[in-house]
Amino acid sequence: MATSDWATQQLAEFLAVTTTAADEHVAVVHALERLVESFGAEAGAFLRGDLVVASLGWTVGDDPEDQLLGVAAGEQSSVDLPGAGPCEATVVPVDRDERTMLVLARAGEAFSADEVALLRGMARVLSLALRLLGALIAERRQAEENARLVSSLRERQALLERLSAVQHRISSRAPLPDVLNAITNGVAELLGNELAVLQLADGGPEGLSLSVTPPGAPPLGAPGARAGGARRPGAAPVSPGVGAQAIRENRLCIGAMGPEATAGPPFPGHPELRSAMAAPVRIEGKAAGSLVVGTARAGRPYPPSEQAILTAFAEHAGIAINDARAVQATKKALDDAKFQATHDELTGLPNRACFYERADQVLSLAGREGTSTAILLFDLNHFKEINDTLGHKYGDRVLCEIGPRLRQGLRQSDTLARLGGDEFCVLLPRVESRRSALEVAERILILLEQPFYVEGMALVVEASCGVAIAPDDGGDADLLLQRADVAMYVAKGSHMGVVAYDDELNTNTVGRLNLLGEMRTAVQKGQYVLHYQPKASLRDGRVEGVEALLRWQHPTLGLLPPTEFIPLAEHAGLIRPLTSWVLDAALEQLANWRRQTGIPLPDRLSMAINVSARSLLDDTFPHQVVAALERWGVPAYLLGLEITESTIMSDPPRARRLLGELAESGVKVAIDDFGTGYSSLSYLKDLPVTELKIDKSFVLDMNTNPSDAIIVRSVIDLGRNLGLFTVAEGIEDRQTWELLRDLGCDCGQGYFLAKPTPADALGNWFATREVPKLSAVR
Repeated sequence: MATSDWATQQLAEFLAVTTTAADEHVAVVHALERLVESFGAEAGAFLRGDLVVASLGWTVGDDPEDQLLGVAAGEQSSVDLPGAGPCEATVVPVDRDERTMLVLARAGEAFSADEVALLRGMARVLSLALRLLGALIAERRQAEENARLVSSLRERQALLERLSAVQHRISSRAPLPDVLNAITNGVAELLGNELAVLQLADGGPEGLSLSVTPPGAPPLGAPGARAGGARRPGAAPVSPGVGAQAIRENRLCIGAMGPEATAGPPFPGHPELRSAMAAPVRIEGKAAGSLVVGTARAGRPYPPSEQAILTAFAEHAGIAINDARAVQATKKALDDAKFQATHDELTGLPNRACFYERADQVLSLAGREGTSTAILLFDLNHFKEINDTLGHKYGDRVLCEIGPRLRQGLRQSDTLARLGGDEFCVLLPRVESRRSALEVAERILILLEQPFYVEGMALVVEASCGVAIAPDDGGDADLLLQRADVAMYVAKGSHMGVVAYDDELNTNTVGRLNLLGEMRTAVQKGQYVLHYQPKASLRDGRVEGVEALLRWQHPTLGLLPPTEFIPLAEHAGLIRPLTSWVLDAALEQLANWRRQTGIPLPDRLSMAINVSARSLLDDTFPHQVVAALERWGVPAYLLGLEITESTIMSDPPRARRLLGELAESGVKVAIDDFGTGYSSLSYLKDLPVTELKIDKSFVLDMNTNPSDAIIVRSVIDLGRNLGLFTVAEGIEDRQTWELLRDLGCDCGQGYFLAKPTPADALGNWFATREVPKLSAVR
């Protein structure tokens, strides 16, 4: 991971390489060499539109143009280098107006977010350097032409000395007001005018408008007096007259007053003037100011030689201002690039690299002083729901509000960083005790309890926090952050809000974290398996379908039920691909059963799978279902999707829309665990639901608990009145089976019928099963 010091060093060295080049092409070549070296890349290229200006890393005779243009256009993400093979490529713009961009290719390792941020900073530095080189080359040519012109005026040796002094000030980066004062003083003295004024239109970006009365010349309006000096930046803007005319017409202008003239003076504000001359001062190629000289002598001529002198000084004024601006822009770009390399792009908060750097500094100082330091790691509790239900636009708005909200509970010396996703970290440089660190964490959690308002919607996120203290819990940032993460995970799982790390937490939590890591590869390793539990008619015991239930055949822990890993999958964002795997595997098994002969399975055996909230609220899920049905040749009416009430209520409008798409394809929809959700009855009549599944928590004790029995009866009656098929879960004895049958429930499943069983054992169960003899309907 690149530190901010490393990023700053790379930017500084890159700036030196690009700005000291003789011309633009050399700058580009040097820049590519530096970039390839800095990022350990195999190749690099600089493109302007559809033209490869320069490339590095290809052997003589190779033509990388097609590959590079394909990468630049986004048509491919890698290039093939002889000797290196496929290399991951990244593209960053240099100058959008010029349509220039940089391409870097590296084998074996993709470019990290920090590296891309640094590369973007370098691209901006290169853009500024190329513009500066272009401007300076043009200005040098102009300056050389002026020097040739002025050198022909040998009697004006003083001009050369003045211009030399000005150029020295420019090259030595003297303060801009001092350089411009030298210009106005020099031109006034050489031309023998009483007044010399350098103006920038509207005061200019620098707010600059200098005027000089050369030493030894009589000041205007006070014959015989002697004065000299300059008005510093912030003086009056350009006055109308010959100076404004030179800016407007972008050419040298001369104003003279004769006895017959009725117009005002050539330089308003100085009525004593009778003759004046102005030359435009060009900034970035545009006339943005003027250099004006004036005299009280009426009819004073300004011959071509003097016009050339004024033009030369005006051009040097433009060079000085352009140079000062380029230096300022380069410094700002360097500062911006450093900031981007060390701060999160979305929130503007310090990023992980910056956090580590500050933590190392604070921990080093705390070690010398014998004080304690705390790291507080926060994870937002409901942020994924905001992204999934409302979209990333709302999620990003909430993330941007987190920093200002948390800052209210922190000191100026505390560091708040975003580590990524919805994780934020606080570094408390000095804490008195573990209790004081916990108080800060609790104060921040209280602040987060207040809703965030985004486009009129009140969004509640809340958070869980883990706290680690140095030196008690560790002496370096990596260890402290790891232990704060352990404590945070416990806080989230136990709903305790804030938990401080201790060694006892590590035993269980590390095991769960290891389990989470193993989950990511369990599909590829074939460790997930499906067991199937039959569902049968309560009236005659005829099997109508099976429900696919997920298990994890862990290599060391054995067969794990879903309660052991599904919450982890939901927390880590793995539940969506896991649901897709279950859908595909269950339909494949059903297709296999339908093709086999000799197994006494029902002809219209249906398959039911459970669908998570993340999958249901995914706009692509209906297409996934249809594609899986087509892939395995299973009729849509044989697939049932079981969705909990809480899943529907997480975003009722979207759930209604997506369930409608699924129902149109012929898939059946069941509400699982009915009765455990909330507020869903008002939506039930509008949903394309065909089945209600009564939760087993009501069925298990309905024989002994009158309240449970009333709930079960109500759900059955509700289903009958709405024309819905009702299924009871958790039937474990004959008495419950017969009671549900008598109440009018259509179907049931549970240990009384069959436990969940692997696919290969299901045929044996059908072959040996004895349909239970039931008592008559009461």
